[in-house]
Amino acid sequence: VFVLFILSSIVCLRAYRGKKYFRVFLTEAPFIILVYLFLFRFLPDDLYVLSEPWVEPSPLADFWNGTFILGVLFFVFWNTMYAAFLTGFASEVLVRLFYERETGLSLEALEEGFRGKEEIDHILAWRLPNLLKNRYLVADGERFRLTPRGRTVAQFALFLKRIFHLEEGG
Repeated sequence: VFVLFILSSIVCLRAYRGKKYFRVFLTEAPFIILVYLFLFRFLPDDLYVLSEPWVEPSPLADFWNGTFILGVLFFVFWNTMYAAFLTGFASEVLVRLFYERETGLSLEALEEGFRGKEEIDHILAWRLPNLLKNRYLVADGERFRLTPRGRTVAQFALFLKRIFHLEEGG
């Protein structure tokens, strides 16, 4: 069921034309839970592969255990993969620097690219030092460049964005 959730996320996000990607999740999660309910009802308790000690004797406990595990998997997927890699601020900085790998970017260029409604985005004030401290970036004079570690994370984020068909900026 979880694999179906990931595959349907890819299809739904490719079809979705808005910017509020969490709406896809809010629409998709109840549908996937209904699929789980249907499969739970019609598949045998042992799923044709489990031995007797692995089968939960109480169908009600079995259903709620499965629902709990599915909920945890939803949370882990959307919180970690989606929020961190697909739309996360730090991954956006790494992706932007990945495209500028030859020249790097100055602090001013980064601030300009990520400026919010205020004069300077306060997220940049603490995220950039963390990226430097954790060796995703290196300061090269007045410019910032990706380290091999940062390049790997940026490439992974770009790979996920291509799979989920998200535009630049998440």
